[in-house]
Amino acid sequence: MPKSCNVCAKVIPKEEQVWRKDHGKIRMLGKCLPCERARARAYAASAHGAANLRRNAHTYRQRHPEKTASDNQKFKHKNPGYFADRDRHRRKTDPLFKLLRNMGNAMRHVARNAGKCSRSDVRFLGFSSPNEFKKHLESRFESGMHWHNYGRGGWVIDHIIPQKFYDQRDHVERSKCWNAMNLRPCWDSENSRKSAAEPHDSLLRLVPQEVWPARWEPGGEP
Repeated sequence: MPKSCNVCAKVIPKEEQVWRKDHGKIRMLGKCLPCERARARAYAASAHGAANLRRNAHTYRQRHPEKTASDNQKFKHKNPGYFADRDRHRRKTDPLFKLLRNMGNAMRHVARNAGKCSRSDVRFLGFSSPNEFKKHLESRFESGMHWHNYGRGGWVIDHIIPQKFYDQRDHVERSKCWNAMNLRPCWDSENSRKSAAEPHDSLLRLVPQEVWPARWEPGGEP
């Protein structure tokens, strides 16, 4: 007998049936596909739902780093212009995003052109000259790292305490986030796997506590 949607009361056609695995059994939901999608969008837009989705996604990335990195690469390959278009749109509509992107570009510029850029480029990194920043990164090089393999496929600059733990709207917090003591050279493959995970104790020891985010304790919720 055809089943009706509990929300819109319409008879659910086969192509709009939604099935879920529940306690080891596959069962059909009491909602049609359009109503279930509307429910999911409303849940994701709510503060409670958004927090739960972020927490679940964070847990999944922590448990499945290799699959997460592989899925990201597949998505980029299938949608080559997606992230560029998204970034261009956010630069136009989100001033904070534009600021952070510009700071990241400045950081990469300093790393690539140490000795060839102005002192103002490294002021926010906590050093007085580009060469000081360059020496700081070199002091944290791992075996096999050198300036000729800097970039994608080699090593990249990583935030030891990820950016998401800092309130980027606050100038002091932003300065701590981008302080060079919170930056390290990291293999590109490792950086993709770890995503924005909380650092292990061995890495956290490299960051002075005065550079930690305000009211943040290691091991807390993301």
